[in-house]
Amino acid sequence: MGRTRASWAVPEVLDHAKQRLAFLERQHGLKRREQSESLMTRLHYLGRELGFEVEIDWREAGAFLLVVRLSDGRLPASGYYMHEGRRIRRHLAEVTAGSVPGVTERLREAYGLRHPDRTHLLKLQVDAYADVLQLVAGDILRRGHEVFEAPPPPRRPTR
Repeated sequence: MGRTRASWAVPEVLDHAKQRLAFLERQHGLKRREQSESLMTRLHYLGRELGFEVEIDWREAGAFLLVVRLSDGRLPASGYYMHEGRRIRRHLAEVTAGSVPGVTERLREAYGLRHPDRTHLLKLQVDAYADVLQLVAGDILRRGHEVFEAPPPPRRPTR
């Protein structure tokens, strides 16, 4: 049987995540909110149009980073990926794909990390997300809701 949230270093991981992501508040003016459930904690960093959401899954010992579409600084009322027919969450790797060399690979590596020490594993994942966000957060926030637009189809060569 897997360990529950209370049986290992939750405060240590959350403190680490808050420290590593504090630049989102300082440099970009985002507001941090925390939402905890028995097996999941979400750290939200909210701007006006977009936010970043770090999901820490205590049961699976995995962390994920998503870009969230906001409405006047508020999270969507319902839905996880879709709300009112619009995409509201995208994994950071989807948003950065092809835009910054090496970033998407770094994020994919973070998703697939394995380590026997669950606390250490979550810290490694948070570190990878923080490092990438240091590079791309400003650009993503400037692009606003555009990050949710479907990219144009690839051009086919003409003969």
